[in-house]
Amino acid sequence: MKVIFDHLCFWQRYGGVPRYFVELYKHLPKQTVEMTVRFSDNEYLRSAGLKVRPFAGRWEFRGRSRLEKQWGKIFSIARLMRRDYDVYHQTHYDCYAYHFLSPSVGRVTTLHDANFFTHEALYNPSSSLRREMIRSAELADHIITVSNYSKQKICHYLGCAEQKVSVIYHGIDHALCRQAEPLATHERYILYVGARNAYKNFSGLCDAFALARLREPSLRLYCCGAQSSNAEREMLRKKGIERNVRFLSPTDSELFSLYKSARCFVFPSFAEGFGLPIIEAMAAGCPTLLAERSCFPEIADTAAQYFNPEDVEEMCDKILECSEEGSLRERLIAAGRARAAQFTWRRSAEEHMKIYNTLRR
Repeated sequence: MKVIFDHLCFWQRYGGVPRYFVELYKHLPKQTVEMTVRFSDNEYLRSAGLKVRPFAGRWEFRGRSRLEKQWGKIFSIARLMRRDYDVYHQTHYDCYAYHFLSPSVGRVTTLHDANFFTHEALYNPSSSLRREMIRSAELADHIITVSNYSKQKICHYLGCAEQKVSVIYHGIDHALCRQAEPLATHERYILYVGARNAYKNFSGLCDAFALARLREPSLRLYCCGAQSSNAEREMLRKKGIERNVRFLSPTDSELFSLYKSARCFVFPSFAEGFGLPIIEAMAAGCPTLLAERSCFPEIADTAAQYFNPEDVEEMCDKILECSEEGSLRERLIAAGRARAAQFTWRRSAEEHMKIYNTLRR
């Protein structure tokens, strides 16, 4: 059995999608999976020991990611043309590779969510990604998604037969979590992790944080992900909290340290396919607060506190409640650790392997 992952998702230095494919690569049987990526700044590839070189020497310019994807196709196509493999698993929605696949090759795609359809107003209506996602679903022999919530939406909006779609949950690196030491700080902070697109509701969290600081002035907000933009800094200034918000780009180990010392982790997003930071936070013993939307109740079950993401005052109340020592905090920590233990990359890789084997011709 030989499975090919292409280069498409690795233009990102960080992110849930490239992490997912690197973890599969690490946990699938040795020699089973091969990646076609040659040029990338992705940190997960580097930490996994894969030999890749930075594209354009880390030189930032307009259109860089698009050029990186197109350049990578040269190497991916050359590898796909050899046709000595059983399954092609595309890592993003560009369907260029299907022109070069043998009819005997099994075709797999992972659709992480259906946000293009469930939250259309938050996306560019002319987005090519939406069209490519639809085409990927049509051309694939099998679709993998990451929650039952996502499967329901994918089948509904894309018209996919239920038997064509399998749900396989993500995992986390539990060993790295155990090894990480709590952050050495006296600051009391709440933690946000991830991108800050419109559907992530980061602005709503900032409103709730501004209210919380009126009652607890020592509280800080730490944001892990990309550095702040000019527009974000202006938004924070208008809310009067620009000096109380820190933007960080931690390594995986540093991120677990941040979870371990946070008063709570808050995920106010309107829509997610899975939400890896949820499991990371719970595994690290960080009380977890989630929007009562999309897949969150499925993933966290009773191990988190939930709030209406459109109700800033309710979000604020939950933040303050979980920031204080007490029985609620203790319960969330214990329940979170128990829930997170059920999600492992080894289990995820084994379930992927079962799908691959059904497509071997």
